[in-house]
Amino acid sequence: MKRLLVVLLSFLLIPVPNVSAATNTEMSDEELAEYFIFEEDTWWDYVNYVDFASDYDTSDITFVDDVEDATTRTESISCRIFRCFTLSSGQVYIDYYIENGNIYMDTYDGYDTDDLLVFSLDGIDEDQVDEVWGYLLGFESLSGYEASLQCGVDLGTYDYDGHELDSLQSTCTTFLKGVDDIEYRVVSVEYYLKGLGKVSTETKLYQDGEWQITYNVVLTNTSIELEDEGKEVISTVVDEEEVNLAGDEGLSEQNIEDYFEFEDSSWWEYETTTTNYIDDSSTTTRTVERSSDSDGLDGYLEDNVYYLSSFNGEDFEEPYVGFDLDGYSQSIRDEDYDAFGIDEDVWGEVDDMTVVCEYSLDDTMKVEMDNGEEYEDVAIFEECTLEFKLVESGAVMEMIVESSYIKNLGMVSSIARFYANNAVILQGNIELISTSLLEETTFTDVDADHDNYAAIEYLHEEDVIDGYDDGSFKPDETVNRAELLKILVEGQGVTPDEETYKNCFPDVTTDWYAKYVCYAKEQGWVSGYDDGFFRPADPVNKVEALKMLLNSQDVEIHVGDQSSFEDFSEGEWFAPYVAKAEGLGILEENGASFHPDNDRTRAGIAEELYRLLTL
Repeated sequence: MKRLLVVLLSFLLIPVPNVSAATNTEMSDEELAEYFIFEEDTWWDYVNYVDFASDYDTSDITFVDDVEDATTRTESISCRIFRCFTLSSGQVYIDYYIENGNIYMDTYDGYDTDDLLVFSLDGIDEDQVDEVWGYLLGFESLSGYEASLQCGVDLGTYDYDGHELDSLQSTCTTFLKGVDDIEYRVVSVEYYLKGLGKVSTETKLYQDGEWQITYNVVLTNTSIELEDEGKEVISTVVDEEEVNLAGDEGLSEQNIEDYFEFEDSSWWEYETTTTNYIDDSSTTTRTVERSSDSDGLDGYLEDNVYYLSSFNGEDFEEPYVGFDLDGYSQSIRDEDYDAFGIDEDVWGEVDDMTVVCEYSLDDTMKVEMDNGEEYEDVAIFEECTLEFKLVESGAVMEMIVESSYIKNLGMVSSIARFYANNAVILQGNIELISTSLLEETTFTDVDADHDNYAAIEYLHEEDVIDGYDDGSFKPDETVNRAELLKILVEGQGVTPDEETYKNCFPDVTTDWYAKYVCYAKEQGWVSGYDDGFFRPADPVNKVEALKMLLNSQDVEIHVGDQSSFEDFSEGEWFAPYVAKAEGLGILEENGASFHPDNDRTRAGIAEELYRLLTL
């Protein structure tokens, strides 16, 4: 009986799934992972409280003197996507993985749990719990016991340290009845927070319907830092920035040429760290350089798929898939093992080599170089599993490689782990610390970390906007009405004929901007002021610019649509334009005020046009 409680308590201290399930809950594996999967070296401190019934026998229980003695630190020592190894203070190792809304346990403290289902979005309702579950509850055998399990999960929010976070509340009840006809009931309620993990557990034990003991486990401290909006800032990239897996949404829209094709002179410098878990966990760190033509592997792009065609100048008999956003699985021919990093002089004879890769999209990822320069853009996350068998020993070798590729920057980080019969033996980390791609920017006053960098670069590459003769862009300067129409017309890819488009307003005759203004008037984008003038040199304010922008893209406006901004009335002429722009997600403003009369800057109109063009 007491052995059951001691083992159960140690089991509950681990900040990964206990027994749980969900009721009427829809959630992707990526979303589910955000409650349970964390980076290496993340830690949590939990304090443990125990409450006993007055007649409960506590003679064999040792009580601690203070809260510090009752605190247990739990660490995440190694992770791969949807799979984690965790370590509690009691040296309990557990291996989980997530698949199709279910969480399975591979091993518990060296004990093979045979893919035990411990969490399911479809619910858990087991009439007879098997021997594995009994082992986890502290029973050497469930022979002679009736044991059943019912679980459910509710989604909601949870206020943690002033941050309101999405939560999973897991409630599980285990029923046990032994040969002595004593009935035991264990009720566990746990809270897991998105981006933070487990924050509390309350477990109650009943015997023949009478309450006996309650365990409370409460999070008191963690290495995870929360921003004001309640998001964690911990990741696989540089400087603990957040990685948000966005699943398949938008993945198919990506052009992989943006992630792999660079100028021949491009170079990248990486810091690599290797840990050998067999050799006393020794770690070595070194810096390596890579150029766009020094990989040994050569390939080509076709239909947005990258194929590997040769290695060290030797053509493959048939090309291999190197990168495919739809994911892929392929077998490697014996003669090509070296190309995939498996040297038989090191490993001996190997066989049955396969590679399986899957991809997801990070909606934004930021990296910081050694010199402090930052870059942020959309990123693709890749998880590949290379598996092969050692012929002599029969051991199954597995290499899990997780890599992140940022648009227009290439690979920025990678974690590779080698497993022998499911035991990790080697790990390598790679992080980008410098690259030629960030040495220069198009404009001297728009660095890669500028809020509107991507928009300005995109529109410049599309010949929509230009800078000044001194190499600057002057992002904070206001735009006048004529300049704005030049941007919008060229954003359509149109170059109006200056002999055709002129003299359309009394103050728009044959100047450089006449063809743009007159074309816009013909298209119905602008109509001028009540006095008949256009006033091309006047600064354009935010709402005037918004109207011209939406009209230029034939966006349908609905009178009566409302926005969330509070600094203008719904009856203003521009209100439906602001509401439409907010609904499309092209506005940078996200507070209560829009400031409609403020002048529109060059960077501001570039951002809105860029967002509208790339919806």
